[in-house]
Amino acid sequence: MNLVGAVANGFGEIWTHKLRSLLTLVCVLLGVASLVLVQGFIDGLFDGWRSSIEENGGIQRIRIMTDTPPESQKARSGISPGLSIEDAKAIQQSALLLDGVTPMADQNDALFQRGRKSFRCRDLVGGWPEIFQIRRLELGQGRAFGDLDEQTAAQVVVLGAGVAKALFEEGEDPVGKTVDLRGVPFTVIGVLRPYEKWYGTFNLLREKNETALVPLSSLMRRISGSTVPQGIEVQAASVEDVTRTAAALESLLVRLHRGIEDVRVISQDMQVATFREQKRAFMIGGMAIAAVSLLVSGIGIMNLMLAAIHERVREIGVRKALGAWSRDIFVQFVVESCTLSVCGGLVGIGLGFGLISLLQGNETIRPIFSVNAALVGFGFSVTVGVLAGLYPAVKASRLDPIEALRYD
Repeated sequence: MNLVGAVANGFGEIWTHKLRSLLTLVCVLLGVASLVLVQGFIDGLFDGWRSSIEENGGIQRIRIMTDTPPESQKARSGISPGLSIEDAKAIQQSALLLDGVTPMADQNDALFQRGRKSFRCRDLVGGWPEIFQIRRLELGQGRAFGDLDEQTAAQVVVLGAGVAKALFEEGEDPVGKTVDLRGVPFTVIGVLRPYEKWYGTFNLLREKNETALVPLSSLMRRISGSTVPQGIEVQAASVEDVTRTAAALESLLVRLHRGIEDVRVISQDMQVATFREQKRAFMIGGMAIAAVSLLVSGIGIMNLMLAAIHERVREIGVRKALGAWSRDIFVQFVVESCTLSVCGGLVGIGLGFGLISLLQGNETIRPIFSVNAALVGFGFSVTVGVLAGLYPAVKASRLDPIEALRYD
């Protein structure tokens, strides 16, 4: 029997034993569909997270934060001047390949008021003018604050689109108007463009719309009263330079702090690496779920093929008596087993694709169809079909034709 005939026999067996075959196919398609769906959710989440990283400075953004020195240095940690604006100036003057440096400080839930309207800003950020470039903030109206505003601690503010919308009437131009920030009047000199990156009903870039920016000197003198920045942000010249730049910054700061390791250099590529590890763990979990389902389907296929042998003993005897080789019987049963698994795998891919397409229009979650996941799932289903069909095929091929013909 040729391959086409074996496949035709496989479909014939599926049609003859509809319910039994359907139950086996369901196991296969659920395993493949679950793998496609899990990978789709992971890819959707990772894509949204990666886009958020890119919109907030990308891989090139490096943050420097105060950290607790190691136990061996705590006794003499007082010799370190701590993180300061002087550190930012030293980094700016270093020979490192950088596209921008700014010390920064922020305050959460800063209350803005204008007449009867008020809005609690998610993040009030103070920094040098370079902060707009480092955080990839683009203006929709007006201008950003400059070096002169920083030097004079000017009471000027750039509002996020959400903040401006909450404080001003529709169609009203906020630029040039005054708003009160914790009782201190600030002039609005610019408004950021609206940012949107939706994951269902959640805007991943909502924080940028609910941000306001002021010169660092203005935040320290007029609002917080502090003279110490909360951190320093740096933009590496290129993605390839991030790791090297982060290591060089750490070395420079340890030297500036007299050998005390009281700062932590955080690069976005470290966060990406951590997330990739989490993604890999989720993928392994999803594949384990699919593997269990496919294992169950393999057992079902094996049972189906063993039952088919029992029902077709005389047919096998007749074929052997007419000159069929044992290998022909072996191939026939393996191909029939693979036909079941291939059908289940294709239907599983179709089901996974359909569910993902349906969820794309959902307002809560948006998975992404992965061709690689579909191929892996299909490969698993075919492998299960081959392995599950081996034992029944060997058993069928070894049947004695005389005994088979006597079988009733």
